[in-house]
Amino acid sequence: MTDATEIGMDELFSATTDELFKATVEEKVIKTGTYITRVAGYTRRRNADDAEYNPGRATASLNLVFFEEDGKTMVGNTFCSVSWEARYTANGKIDPQARRFVELYTATGAPEKNPGSVLEASLKIAFMSRVRETYVVSPDDLHSTHAGKVRADGKDSWVVLQPDDDEEREHYISLGYEPRTMVDRFFPIR
Repeated sequence: MTDATEIGMDELFSATTDELFKATVEEKVIKTGTYITRVAGYTRRRNADDAEYNPGRATASLNLVFFEEDGKTMVGNTFCSVSWEARYTANGKIDPQARRFVELYTATGAPEKNPGSVLEASLKIAFMSRVRETYVVSPDDLHSTHAGKVRADGKDSWVVLQPDDDEEREHYISLGYEPRTMVDRFFPIR
């Protein structure tokens, strides 16, 4: 058995790690689809009144774990916020965090509509989630299939991929964009 040798600084600075980083990003991809979902845990908080996002609002951050239809093969996980305090979008609709809280109540069959009952039920009962694989992309980097989605104000665009959009996925990952999993809906397992 030989002893280990020290690695020189020149080797540290010349090593390439692109493949490692690309593989790590690809492991994060949860393709657009519908998955059996379990809540592995949650944290509760009330944002400060002067917070930039959701000031003064009570929320719960759910640690969601997604599974294939067999209920055993894990696809991945993400975090998603829900809120039992109603807030509305600019067009007067209930906002996504409040809508997802109501959907969580329905999906889990919680015995009561209060936050404690709904959150505790979510730890015990699997349900379905509709998720979307998204990328926030600079207008200059949009794939040709999304070229028509450039925002008029020139800001970055949210791009939603379909499960078979492998070419577009490779395009965005190769440019250094990381996938973001957006949870769209919760509903009961049928």
